[in-house]
Order: sequence, then structure tokens, then C-alpha cells
Amino acid sequence: MTYKPLNQYVVVKVDESPDEVAGGIILPKDKKKITEGTIVSVSDEISDKISVGDVVIFSQYGQRVDLEDQEIALPYESLICRKY
Repeated sequence: MTYKPLNQYVVVKVDESPDEVAGGIILPKDKKKITEGTIVSVSDEISDKISVGDVVIFSQYGQRVDLEDQEIALPYESLICRKY
């Protein structure tokens, strides 16, 4: 199914992040403020800086839903910190 966000929202499929970072520190899931994911869909109002298929790091703040057994986040474009 295809989802088309409105306004400045982006549909991102959340990737599972490791519980342990390179230095061996274990992070509890509820303490992580930054999340990584793949862009599934973008609003027509979004700039050309990001597009479908980009892997991005974004702030955890925003809406999250479970659709079709996947965790989907709906951050604003301004909450995207970096793309790969």
C-alpha cells in the first residue's frame, strides 16, 4: 500500500538500531533520541533535498504507527538530521 503524507511530513520505515554502540555501551531503547530509517514517501511540499529511498537519521520526536507489521515514523522534514 502507498502512503502519501501531507504538509511537511515524510513517511519513514524505521530500521532496527543496535542496542550496543561501537564503544560497547548498551543503550536502552527508551533513551535513544535519534533514529535511522528509509524514506518511503514524501509530501509534494518537500524540497528536493530528500527523496524516496534515502536512508536518513531523524529525531525521534513525532508520530509513530505500526502498519503492515512495520514501524513507520512520520517526522517533519525539519526533524531529519542527515541522509546517506
